[in-house]
Amino acid sequence: MSAYRVLKIALYVAVTVIIIYAIYGAFFKDSIGRSKSTFSFEEPKKYELKPISNPYEVSLNQILINLGEGDFRYLKSEISVEAPTKQDVKLIQKNREILRRLVLEIASHENADHLITPEGKEAFKQRIIDEARMKLGLRISSVYFRNFILAE
Repeated sequence: MSAYRVLKIALYVAVTVIIIYAIYGAFFKDSIGRSKSTFSFEEPKKYELKPISNPYEVSLNQILINLGEGDFRYLKSEISVEAPTKQDVKLIQKNREILRRLVLEIASHENADHLITPEGKEAFKQRIIDEARMKLGLRISSVYFRNFILAE
């Protein structure tokens, strides 16, 4: 292969790369963390949930769970629980970490294929309420998912 031909192929490759980069940069690149005229090294703003306004609701914060079975392996959710009285709210806040561990334990035995259905979510909520009452002595009237993401 002659040097002329190698140079010609290299030139075609370089031009193709430049064109692809120009198209990618103009149409597909996201401008999070930078403006159109100047580049900024600022951290992108973190998504924050609105604070809970119900005084009887206690957030368990975001939980990442390894599921037991099914097509999905992980559940990422922001879970909060509602207590029937102010005294129960204080008791739940005092035992928040223990309740989080209980939720992790319950979810580790769940089937992801069942959790993806509305009936599965409701059964999961009811199991959290029942187990919290039986194992921890906590009275919970409702369980809320502020987000619910199943992933492989």
